[in-house]
Amino acid sequence: GTQPWLRAAVCLGFPGSSRFADNVGETITGGVDASPGHRLRAAEIAQAAEFVGDLPSGYDTVVGERGVTLSGGQRQRVALARALVRNPRVLILDDVLSMLDPSTADRVVSRVLAPAATSATVFVRSDHPAIIEHVDQLLVCEPSGMRLVDLSAPGAEHDPLVADLRRQSRLADCSPPAPTPGPHAARQVVFEPT
Repeated sequence: GTQPWLRAAVCLGFPGSSRFADNVGETITGGVDASPGHRLRAAEIAQAAEFVGDLPSGYDTVVGERGVTLSGGQRQRVALARALVRNPRVLILDDVLSMLDPSTADRVVSRVLAPAATSATVFVRSDHPAIIEHVDQLLVCEPSGMRLVDLSAPGAEHDPLVADLRRQSRLADCSPPAPTPGPHAARQVVFEPT
């Protein structure tokens, strides 16, 4: 089996991957001894706190098996909060934005990838072009193999894939201002299928 130290250090987030407990609060904490403040911070970063606050009983609202009383986007944000509350060293997110509208997806990404949000190294696989505005590096999977694009390197903006993703991001009108350069506590990488 997996080593306990590895399970504690790495957290995976996939669409529909969260095991839903009786209520939203227990689903987010998932057996981790987390204070209500820590749980709230994880929910805020995942853009779940607002809709949870609007639920009939807030964090005590029963969500049913597999979270059937929540929308797909709400389930994804709860699953992301569950991953964040664990405070992992490595956070791997596989298409956790697929059921979110572009505006919400952009807010989630900008909060999760903000250096103050987590000290984890974050790997994100996503089809959302706007994510390029929030990452330091792209790991591009191509038929000929994989290549790493350092977005802070001189000339990176001339890479055809980078230029195309930035153009798509602007066309979707969900592109935030470019991030300010500087040291980051975490290194973010996007797996972008071609």
